[in-house]
Amino acid sequence: MAEETTPATTDKKPNTTMGLLCYLGILVIVPLLAVKAEDRDEFLKSHLRQGIGLLAFYMIIGGLAQLIGGLIGSIFSILALILFVLAIIGIVNAVGGKIAKLPLLGDVFDKIGGACVK
Repeated sequence: MAEETTPATTDKKPNTTMGLLCYLGILVIVPLLAVKAEDRDEFLKSHLRQGIGLLAFYMIIGGLAQLIGGLIGSIFSILALILFVLAIIGIVNAVGGKIAKLPLLGDVFDKIGGACVK
């Protein structure tokens, strides 16, 4: 008689590809639209919230830098560089399968992105 075996763990692996896309600017739309709301696990929801908040900040800073220009516009460019570093941190977390808020603005990103991710 053949014995039935079950996997050692039933934990589902996080979808790191979709988590990675959350930090690539406008590509955050791909996991937002491709994965139904009821199929999103906490890993994807967390990275979606962070990614949407990050994109919103990029857009605000980019718009202000275009409007203002000059020396103050350069300051906004430095802020955009900081957001880029935060995106790299988010990518490392997503690829590593971790759920973690981004440093400095993670709580703010959660609030902004939380309005879009249920």
